[in-house]
Amino acid sequence: RILVRRDGRQIDTLLQARPEYDAAGNVTGTLATFVDVSLLSNLNRRMLASNLISEVCLSAVSTAEIFDIVPGILCEHLPFAAGLVHLGSIADDLELALAGSHGIDVAGADTLLEQLHPLVHDVMQTEAPYYASSPTELAETPLGAVLSLLGAQAALVVPLAGVDGGVGTLTLLAADEEAITAPVVRMVLSIANVLSQAVHGIWVDEALAAERTSLERRVDERTAELQLLNHELERAARMKDEFLANMSHELRTPLSGILGMTEVMERGIYGALTERQQQALENIRESGQHLLALINDVLDLSKIGADRLNLEKHPVAIDDLCRASIRFVLQLATEKRQTITYTPSPAGLVLNVDARRLKQMLVNLLGNAVKFTPARGMIGIDVTYDAAHGTVEFAVWDNGIGISPRGQRRLFQPFVQIESGLDRRFEGSGLGLVLVKRLAQLHGGDISLESAEGEGSRFAITLPVEPIAGATAHTQPQPTADTGGDTEGVLHLLRQFGTATVVRAAWGEAMAQVEMAQP
Repeated sequence: RILVRRDGRQIDTLLQARPEYDAAGNVTGTLATFVDVSLLSNLNRRMLASNLISEVCLSAVSTAEIFDIVPGILCEHLPFAAGLVHLGSIADDLELALAGSHGIDVAGADTLLEQLHPLVHDVMQTEAPYYASSPTELAETPLGAVLSLLGAQAALVVPLAGVDGGVGTLTLLAADEEAITAPVVRMVLSIANVLSQAVHGIWVDEALAAERTSLERRVDERTAELQLLNHELERAARMKDEFLANMSHELRTPLSGILGMTEVMERGIYGALTERQQQALENIRESGQHLLALINDVLDLSKIGADRLNLEKHPVAIDDLCRASIRFVLQLATEKRQTITYTPSPAGLVLNVDARRLKQMLVNLLGNAVKFTPARGMIGIDVTYDAAHGTVEFAVWDNGIGISPRGQRRLFQPFVQIESGLDRRFEGSGLGLVLVKRLAQLHGGDISLESAEGEGSRFAITLPVEPIAGATAHTQPQPTADTGGDTEGVLHLLRQFGTATVVRAAWGEAMAQVEMAQP
């Protein structure tokens, strides 16, 4: 029950009543007892308000969501007629803004803020609450004029403190000058602490979200820049590959002329040679062939990079191709007394591949095996057909020096030798394995490696088996133009065999002569 005292204050009471009886058992009256339970009721209301505000703070995602609700909760469950929250920062020269209110319109809140500004500034700086609870006391403060218009008799201003100084204030007005008791003040201070933590947490989340957004934007911008840079690098690499591919004829022709003239001189066409001259020509030929092989590797890689290397596939007898590849390195292997074996499974396999490129891959791997296998070592080619997966594996193995795990990670990179020590002991450009991998991928396959230091290596080229349709058709050699660098040497060589020769300076004239002569 709510009772109104003579002074006008309302109190919560608990009513207990029982009837009074006379000796005859008749009701003669009622005995009623009113127990003041205001303290208990106030405690329950404060606990309810605290729980409600805690729930709001936990679920809110913005300060507006908190302060749209909190002033109303305080006025509903605590003895306040109006409440308002202002947020700002001392670091921002106290630029306060209304964050929420209850029991007072926006115009009144703005007017109150103007009157409160000096007081709020002191509360935020000192982080100490301000409390006034008598008309006389209020009349001497900036609150007096405004509170008289609102009919308020008591006021409480508490700070909302942050890690970098005050972040705002919570102002509560009461119509009863005795409503703001010490327990109420403690309760409001506790709630203000919860609100301060909630505001700080939300501001931190908002700052982190803004930073994430900014970071994502910077990442997007950087990604776009890197994509543009990668595009430019790819374009530059492609232009380089196209340039080298276009230079194929210009690079090969002079060297071919040198090698051709060297062969002519070695055959004694220009006269007998002394032993020293013969040795010098042999050195020229070997160096030229080594340089030509390097140029061919560079140009082949460039053609692949420029998408200008086309495979010429036709049915190929794998046994013949593998044995031909072995013969290519057999002399070097014999000099080192190495043994090379060939194990086909099954024998007689025929595949639709580019024979020249497959042989190029196998010779490259066999050459490495011979190079990195000590004298009297073992080298082999194992060919295995996997019908279930429709693939053929060409495994070139050796029991040579092997490759370290670190070295294996660096393989298949252009111009990379695994160890500087090897650079001094073994020749090589570092292009061979890269070319093997690119050619295998061009066939729709790939290459893998198993190796251990001191035990040897096993390189396995896996190619898909393509169906062979129709009869075999072998590619005929095509005419090629010559700039004249080795024409004289070729003519001398052909005439030694009694061959009639006709030279035409222009390509069109040469082709017309071919059609007329029918060689």
